[in-house]
Amino acid sequence: MIEDLSTDPNAEYKVFFSHKVEDQKVTHAIINLIERHTERIRCFMSKNIEKGTNWRQTIAEQLTLSSFLVLVFTDPNEDWAWCLYETGFFDALTRIPNALHPRRIYCLHHASNPPPSPIADLQTIPAKIEDVSQWLKELFNHTLQTKEVFRDDIPQVASQICELFARERKPIYSPKSIEIAVRCSSLKLPDDLPEDTIIEGDQQLMEEVFGTNTGKTDWKLAKERFAEFPHTSEANLNVLKEISYALYKIHENSRVRPIQGTIFVEQGPKRYRPVISYAKELSVDLISCEILLIEDVGGPLQNVDKRLGALLTSIRMAVRIRWEIIRPFVLEGNIDRLARDPRRLRFDLQTCLNNIFIEAEFRGNFSETDVWSEGSSRCPRFVNI
Repeated sequence: MIEDLSTDPNAEYKVFFSHKVEDQKVTHAIINLIERHTERIRCFMSKNIEKGTNWRQTIAEQLTLSSFLVLVFTDPNEDWAWCLYETGFFDALTRIPNALHPRRIYCLHHASNPPPSPIADLQTIPAKIEDVSQWLKELFNHTLQTKEVFRDDIPQVASQICELFARERKPIYSPKSIEIAVRCSSLKLPDDLPEDTIIEGDQQLMEEVFGTNTGKTDWKLAKERFAEFPHTSEANLNVLKEISYALYKIHENSRVRPIQGTIFVEQGPKRYRPVISYAKELSVDLISCEILLIEDVGGPLQNVDKRLGALLTSIRMAVRIRWEIIRPFVLEGNIDRLARDPRRLRFDLQTCLNNIFIEAEFRGNFSETDVWSEGSSRCPRFVNI
């Protein structure tokens, strides 16, 4: 029989803290604050589990022995499946009839990150001083805290807990990516995916690369989109073949080769280098593959004489300016069409020039003297260019 804690001033109360591994330090800090300012409260977190013991069994036992569960909820973009399992397990215990001590669930979360929907109907505590203070007062009442000094410390403790949630857990940086989901039973050819294969990603990225404003397209529409731009269609369609081959090999559990090509945005100059990040099975007949799209501006020269490297870099810059700016913007008459949209023209030209000079900087610093002396010594006609 469960011990009746409701009137025993000497009883100990157990509080189970559910958290993600990444939030272990935050959770430990909250526990330290609570245990320093209370009596007879014993907090548990998974870090306390002794090595070599049955982990799942220990979790179940501690949940059963606890009067309170506190879910420390931070980043809503993370996978909270296990924490929600613990919360659901504990919630089921609260529904057992004739339980002699109360069980309560609390969710501590950043004020701008609402708790996950499965527990939205339970009591939640946004990290605001007044809300956390109210929660601590209720916790003190339920656990029969009698010392006035502890109650006087509640505003200070609440403020310290809120400081732990001061920074909203939003990603500072994440690479651009798309996700491709394909049915295994439809994979017939290694160099082409089924037309109904779904491509999804960030709405802005999908609009930029595939011309869709819904964040989603299919393989057939992607190929049709790339075919609209003659100067980049061959390169882009070859990349699709490489992606197809990679997914085919993933399906066969074979070695996957890195993708060598680049995807151009419309006619260029902006382009992305696809990098396969991971693949997973969504069901028996469905696999999903995340592909990072990294902005590509070239690679560095290594183990090359400084003056020769300067010359090679300059020649490459000149070739790129010739073929990526002069030819598409001037010789082909696109300048007149693009001039109708000055903002777009400026953006495209700036993007192209930025990429060219970023590549030059990435390849190594060089001076005009290096370029001139190397060119004139190796090619006398260089001085007349």
